Amino acid sequence: MKRLSVPEARRALHMSRILQPLFLCSLILFTACAQDDTEEETQNGSLAEYTLERTLSDEAQRKTIAFDALAFLTGNLGDQSFLPPGKVADFSGFQYLRDNDPTEMGHNTDFVTIVAFNILHRLSQEQLDLLVAAARDQVERINAFAYARFPLLDAFRRQLEADYPTTSTGLDKEAVMACTADLYLLDGEISLRRAQVMGQVLRGLDNAQVLSLDSLLNLGGVGNWERGLSDPLSGLHLEHDENVAVMTFASEMWSWYAGSIEADTYFCPERQGTYFGSFYLKDWPAMGNPDYTIDEQLTARAGEDFLGLLTASQRSRVEGLVDLQRDELLELVETRRAIATLLRGYMRGEDVDTQAVLSLSEHYGALDGSISCEYALAFSQVGRDLDEAQRQSLEALSSSLGYQASSGAFLYSEPIAMPAIPNTDFLFGSSGDTFTLSSPAVDAQGLLSVDCTCDGDGTSPALEWAGLPEACTSLALIMHHVAIDSTVHCYWILHDIPADLGALPAAVTDIGIWGANTVNGLAAYAPPCSQGPGAKTYEITLYALSAPVDLPQAPTEVDRDDMLAAMADRTLSTAVLQATYTRPE
Repeated sequence: MKRLSVPEARRALHMSRILQPLFLCSLILFTACAQDDTEEETQNGSLAEYTLERTLSDEAQRKTIAFDALAFLTGNLGDQSFLPPGKVADFSGFQYLRDNDPTEMGHNTDFVTIVAFNILHRLSQEQLDLLVAAARDQVERINAFAYARFPLLDAFRRQLEADYPTTSTGLDKEAVMACTADLYLLDGEISLRRAQVMGQVLRGLDNAQVLSLDSLLNLGGVGNWERGLSDPLSGLHLEHDENVAVMTFASEMWSWYAGSIEADTYFCPERQGTYFGSFYLKDWPAMGNPDYTIDEQLTARAGEDFLGLLTASQRSRVEGLVDLQRDELLELVETRRAIATLLRGYMRGEDVDTQAVLSLSEHYGALDGSISCEYALAFSQVGRDLDEAQRQSLEALSSSLGYQASSGAFLYSEPIAMPAIPNTDFLFGSSGDTFTLSSPAVDAQGLLSVDCTCDGDGTSPALEWAGLPEACTSLALIMHHVAIDSTVHCYWILHDIPADLGALPAAVTDIGIWGANTVNGLAAYAPPCSQGPGAKTYEITLYALSAPVDLPQAPTEVDRDDMLAAMADRTLSTAVLQATYTRPE
């Protein structure tokens, strides 16, 4: 299993703390401190009711965690998969806009449509085309993020039902953290591309467009915006997922334009630990209901009711999570702020340190996994301690909120059949081993041998691995590098590697099936030959799969995105080896 030491994330966090005062000067236009630290001005000039201070307060966290537990203990696996699309790559301040809309439209089902239509109608055809192209480019990754959550959902439910390997005593926290780190590394890739495109559109606005957008700031909230506009996407014949993505981009571009670093950093108390079905319990009654407003006090009220049905020891176990998560929750906030700060560079046309964003995203995921694992362990213990009368009372409480058990699963908020979920024993550490990847071509300092680059023989490195999950039947690997412009260069794709192997020889040619590299498009290893000064980092990821990938394309047509999509529902575990190389001047 991949280790989670990310010194780059620490360095980026340190830099964000150094630079933060510089950014605060520019935030005065949109965010100003009021007389106490729980209120601040929104972009409309009114006092914000929902702030980070309120999100992080013990009381908000206590009630939200309790609501998560209620959803988990009375729901099912399908419920857990429900996730609002706006929870992916959410560093544009849209949640802040929702929660603090002066007209209290933020939790209305028409909110996104009103915002998106108003923004899209103010864009040129060329600008709209940029958003559409980005949506088409990102849909596969966005959906891959949703499918990659299912092993975590399944493992948490197995913990509740004590359905884990006989050699295990429960969830392996490090394994969960590694899984969520990989998940949020994908979120980082999505965030980078999204910010790139939104920044490009915003930098290209003409004076008339700027004045038109600024006029929206003076309307006192989205409830006063024009409604009933025609759908600007109706004639583009977009797939449903593409349409959702464009609407999301447009609404988030507005909140980014009108907001601030602090708005981008803000999140609602439900943002971490999204694996327990609470979004389904809260949001599902609103789905398909136009002009429906979700009760913003529902979480707090139902969370308190849930706690009232527990014994003192059960209640203490749930409420104890507030103290247990505090340090990691505060670090999560700083990580969000660092990511948001870097991403805003695209709005100003700056070069963004993409490696720092990805490292921070991975670190963010590890924090999310640590917090979520503790939730799962505590909720499961409470669930096993409930007596029959308590179970009936909790079910009645959920029913009073309009709960109806889902019959399948969800791709975000769209009902789908339950996908095949790979064996999740690896999240319980049942084998006692750690999945690791190493190479004699990478030295102790992480330097790649010149023989594996275009400055040497250009041969693929030998690889060795250990600690395969017991359920692994096939292996695949990808070697890639993320350039400074966030372009992903892929040097090596190999799949259908037999699971009974423990190594690949150097210059391998006769094992597995090859995919295409991005250097010359051949189904072969392409030695790194990156341009520009300084060290470049190359990442080799080995995927332990529950079944071989099913790729109908010819090998030369299989790229990294194809592989990631094909492996999303069958990846048991990953092992990562990072290697750096500096070309001679």
